[in-house]
Amino acid sequence: MSCSHGNDPVVKGGTAEHPGPFMDAVIATARELTTAGKAVDAEAVVTGVAARLGVSSRVVGALAAGQDAMAEYALSALDDGVDAIGEEEGAIAASRRAFRPLLEARLQDRIDRMDELRVRRKIAR
Repeated sequence: MSCSHGNDPVVKGGTAEHPGPFMDAVIATARELTTAGKAVDAEAVVTGVAARLGVSSRVVGALAAGQDAMAEYALSALDDGVDAIGEEEGAIAASRRAFRPLLEARLQDRIDRMDELRVRRKIAR
């Protein structure tokens, strides 16, 4: 999965017709599990999506947790007592809750990768 900018579909936002690579992978995984007669549970979906996207299950789980945090904000009722600044503060807090698991997952994957490389270098000596 590329993280470059420009025309990379990972960076661009999705649409209702083409939601983007993450949701495409979720839909394809759920379809595959259903066709195979397997349970469509969180673990199976996370594992399948991770394999499709070439990332860790940790990152896919974090993406799902982040989407849940954003959905909680997006689907909450508008509070008539909150002004525009208060709404923006709520959105910022929600984005932090959504992004934190992803940051933690990526950092842990980076640490794990560095450890793997260190071991390989020792073996190669």
